[in-house]
Amino acid sequence: MHSNKKNNTMRRMLHGVLSALSVLVFAGTFCGCLDHEQTVVFNKDDSVIVSYLYIFPENQRQTLENAQAVIDQWQGQSDPAGRVAGLNCFLNEEAVKRYFNARPDVELRHYKQTTENGFCRVQIIVLGRDAAKAINSGIFGAFQLKQENGLTSFSAELPSTPARWDQQRLAQLRSLLAGTQLRLSVNTPTPIRCCSHERHDTSSASWAFTAQPGPDRPDSADLLAPPPTMSVSW
Repeated sequence: MHSNKKNNTMRRMLHGVLSALSVLVFAGTFCGCLDHEQTVVFNKDDSVIVSYLYIFPENQRQTLENAQAVIDQWQGQSDPAGRVAGLNCFLNEEAVKRYFNARPDVELRHYKQTTENGFCRVQIIVLGRDAAKAINSGIFGAFQLKQENGLTSFSAELPSTPARWDQQRLAQLRSLLAGTQLRLSVNTPTPIRCCSHERHDTSSASWAFTAQPGPDRPDSADLLAPPPTMSVSW
């Protein structure tokens, strides 16, 4: 029962970003330009380093800082204790520190916000001393790390776009989120033995998503389509 509740919470957390973006763009308050990259690095000492990079227009800062109320309304939440982390969580260094440092064997190692040429960059780096425990706890996302047939396997599960979104709404969302890009990268301590992505390096694999895939973005999957299988074993 507890496991199902945690998994449902993680799916809602992951879906929070996309849900909030959809409300913001339809309200005409978001320009649709947000880059988010998450990198998971597994080390030979069984630790893991997870880093986040967010890039967005500085003139959208206030919109993002107010996004929690939008997420609450979208998801029908009224209890602050059960609130799902949304777009504004990464803008608050103290909130990020409390979130990660409250977990055993997890430590926020770096947090930095910079602004240059009208864009804000937020970089977050977190250490998990026990990779399996940290990854399987769900604090970094709907990820799983397990030992199977002599291999270590990492997998990621992303939520699908809500079925209630009709084609007209999806078309509008694609247009408004044209500049939004999401990427998940995984680095392994030894050569990759099996990967769900055909194109990968010896010890790294990545999955990219955009709302407007096309010939100019050959490595990016459709952000608004059913998510692909994401797994890598070493």
